[in-house]
Amino acid sequence: MYSDHISVTSLNLCTDQLVFEVADFNQIISLTYLSSNEKLSTISTKVKNIKKNRGIIDEIIIDNPDIIFSSKGNFKLQNNILKKLNYKIVELPIIKTFDDLRNQIRVISYNLHQPEKGDEIIKNINYVLNKTKQNQKKQKNILVLNPNGYTSGTKTLLNEIILKAGHVNEAANLGISGFGKLSLEKLAIANPDILIFDLNSINKNSLANKYLNHKIIKKLKNESKVIYLNSKIWSCGTVSSVEFVELLSKY
Repeated sequence: MYSDHISVTSLNLCTDQLVFEVADFNQIISLTYLSSNEKLSTISTKVKNIKKNRGIIDEIIIDNPDIIFSSKGNFKLQNNILKKLNYKIVELPIIKTFDDLRNQIRVISYNLHQPEKGDEIIKNINYVLNKTKQNQKKQKNILVLNPNGYTSGTKTLLNEIILKAGHVNEAANLGISGFGKLSLEKLAIANPDILIFDLNSINKNSLANKYLNHKIIKKLKNESKVIYLNSKIWSCGTVSSVEFVELLSKY
């Protein structure tokens, strides 16, 4: 099979997860060490037999992949050095919409000579999104709250996920664009039906997490349905993003 000869390395956790879904196992030279972190990666249990990298130039040169996927905007110096060494690098931007996700799957599958596999993944994404749209329940206000009050507003993947699930992103209602911080004053006027916290932030003894114990947030907890989920399902645009849409649509 021709695709067997296209070897690939990923230098970013988000691209790790898409490369893993698209590539054949024997195409993958390495993924980042973060791909095996169960708190951060949706593929942690599936990549035990795949080599891990730390993005060090020397190890990439030794592995000598045909193509490297990296994130756009990060690791500029590293990416530029590899380009000067004539490595083919595809830099992918942060995924903010499902159209972005589809496009990146197409880019990865095209470069890995796996168009049919990419088309099948996109077909499944479309199927789940359409099915979810037909079975949506009553619209609810959802607020995802991280330590120190950080959340995701408009122009983010999390906002898109909430909207596709048939709900409203309360952070967007409160004026947050991108990844931003909600003041306690804004939280005092928040009116979420569902409050989502990151499982990774539970019981961590830090000033950032003490914020989540403020009386205003305790009041919101008492007045809302509280859900604890692992943020890895919304931190990167992956096939898990559509599964999160399906999950939220059931509330």
